[in-house]
Amino acid sequence: MEILAKLFGSVAKVKIIRLFLFNAGRGYDFHDIISRAKITPEAARPEIKELERAGLIRRRIFYKSTVDKHGEPTTDPKRKVSGWMLDERFPYLEAMNKFFTTIPPMQNRQILTRLAQTGKIKLIIISGFFIQNPNSRVDLLVVGDHFRNAAFESTIARIESDLGKEVKYVALETEEFNYRLGIYDKLIRDILDYPHVVVIDKIGIQRTPAPFLV
Repeated sequence: MEILAKLFGSVAKVKIIRLFLFNAGRGYDFHDIISRAKITPEAARPEIKELERAGLIRRRIFYKSTVDKHGEPTTDPKRKVSGWMLDERFPYLEAMNKFFTTIPPMQNRQILTRLAQTGKIKLIIISGFFIQNPNSRVDLLVVGDHFRNAAFESTIARIESDLGKEVKYVALETEEFNYRLGIYDKLIRDILDYPHVVVIDKIGIQRTPAPFLV
C-alpha cells in the first residue's frame, strides 16, 4: 500500500480507487466511502473531487437500503441518495483494473501480522482475489483457537478496506478444521486442491496426503 500511495498521492486515494474499480455498477454515497475505505472525511473529500474531475467516477442518484443502529432494515427500506459510481467509459479503465489487480495492497506477512492479534492462529491460506483466481469459493481461510471475535471482524474489515472489496472468508477452530479435513469436506478440499498460497501452517496440512479418488 505504501508504494501505491506514493505513486497515486495518498493512501486515501488508492483505497477509493480500489473501492470503485472492484465494485463496478454499485453506487456509494459519502458515508459509504469513508466507512468502507476506513478513511476520514477530511482525507476523502479532495480525493473524491479529483477522481471525479479525472473521469474515473461520476455523480449518480440511486436507491440505498437503510438500516437502524442495530443493522436491521427500517420501515422505509430504500431511500434516494446522491453519490458516485465508477464511470465505465473511462478510457484507461481496463489498464487500471489490470494494474490494481496485479499489485496486492498488502504482503502475506502483513496479513499474518494483522490476524495474529485476533487469536492463536494455526493456519492461514489465501486464494481467490488475493491470487487473481476469481473462480475460487474462498479468498481467505483462517484456522486457530481462542478467536477474539470483535478483533477478528475488525481486522477483516480493515483488510477489506485495503482490498476495496468484501473478502469471502472461512474461520474455523482447529478441532473443527481437522475434523473437516479428515472427512474430506468439500469446501476444505476445494480450497486445498485448487490454487492457493499458504501464509502460515502450524498444523502440517502440506504433509497431509490427498484423498484417494476413484
